[in-house]
Amino acid sequence: MSVGKTEVDIELKIIHNKLLGLKHASDVDMLYGYKIQDIERNLSSAGFWERRKMQKEIAEQEKKRSDFYKETKVKYGTESQLKSEQSKLLAEKTRIENATGITAAREAEQQRRRNEVVQRHQERDRYNAERKVKRLENPSKGKNELSK
Repeated sequence: MSVGKTEVDIELKIIHNKLLGLKHASDVDMLYGYKIQDIERNLSSAGFWERRKMQKEIAEQEKKRSDFYKETKVKYGTESQLKSEQSKLLAEKTRIENATGITAAREAEQQRRRNEVVQRHQERDRYNAERKVKRLENPSKGKNELSK
């Protein structure tokens, strides 16, 4: 069974959002790395008890980073998986477009027809408005007699 074009577009949007989520997760992961590096830099100049405290803090930060990475992988998958899925969906979308005959030329023709219909409606509305104005300016004798 074939998936429709709109479903493919929705799935592509979902993948795009997941890729954005991965980008954000990568940025957060980088921030964890910076924090760990800062603590490691300060470690050399600290006393024994401060070093032990900092080493514990580094271990905690690395655990948070690891947990965050695992959660991200579960939530979004990996970037290569998403790129692979995205390319499959783009191929499916192209196949659907070709199978249903949706091309730029066909869409342009449909838009031209819609514009013609809109133009006819506008002309009809304008004609009816002109007739109404003429009727109001020159009321018929029958209607004048009723109002007297």
